[in-house]
Amino acid sequence: MGDSTVPHLPVPLTSFIGRQGQIDELRSLLAVSRLLTLSGAGGSGKTRLAIEVTRQIAPLFTAGACYVDCAPLAHPDLVAVAFAQALGLPDQPGRSAADSLLNFIGDRQLLLVCDNCEHLLHPIASLIDVLLTGCRNVTVMTTSREPLGLAGETTWRVPSLSLDDEALTLFTDRARLVLPTFTLTDANRATIAEICRRLDGMPLALELAAARLRAMSPTEILEGLQHRFALLTGGARTAVPRQQTLRASVDWSHAAHPG
Repeated sequence: MGDSTVPHLPVPLTSFIGRQGQIDELRSLLAVSRLLTLSGAGGSGKTRLAIEVTRQIAPLFTAGACYVDCAPLAHPDLVAVAFAQALGLPDQPGRSAADSLLNFIGDRQLLLVCDNCEHLLHPIASLIDVLLTGCRNVTVMTTSREPLGLAGETTWRVPSLSLDDEALTLFTDRARLVLPTFTLTDANRATIAEICRRLDGMPLALELAAARLRAMSPTEILEGLQHRFALLTGGARTAVPRQQTLRASVDWSHAAHPG
């Protein structure tokens, strides 16, 4: 695990746009904090940013880095098992998964990346607390819609993309995936900029909007955003997973911040 290859780290099929200043800031924070949580709504780019930071800094850890996607976990009892599996640990009869983790990590200098923690926040936080306490050289970076609430945790809220350049660049890049001839021009720039503004520079929303160029013009997309995310979520619970993520984010945000 000492090389730059990170077990289970997703390999994105699209280019990473912008955020270099934020990457530099996160790298600095991870140099001084053993627990860093990237917080923010679903679709804000937490996972993609964490992946990019991990890819860049994994070689700085002698034991490398390990990525754990917590999204599929349906029960608290699966948390420690998932961490152990991500590290390639076999089942050890008579020893709990948590004990196996402590024994394996020991004094290794390891970056542990825990993605999508919000739905099992307390059991994940409890295990991370055990690992940070028992393994002095482990560093943990998590993504979650809310902080873990542990002592010593540094919480960093993922901002939207800047509207003046990053959001426009992302929309244009993703638009070309579905419409290779698409170009940002003087004729459509104002419309695209307004789409980016209407969607608050949220990466997932921008990607879903750009995908609509298969069948709609930029003006039609903008007109369809009068109800903001309705065009992108489709209003159906049978929507594709990325649309469900955005819809869930909107629902969660309304529940967390009523009115």
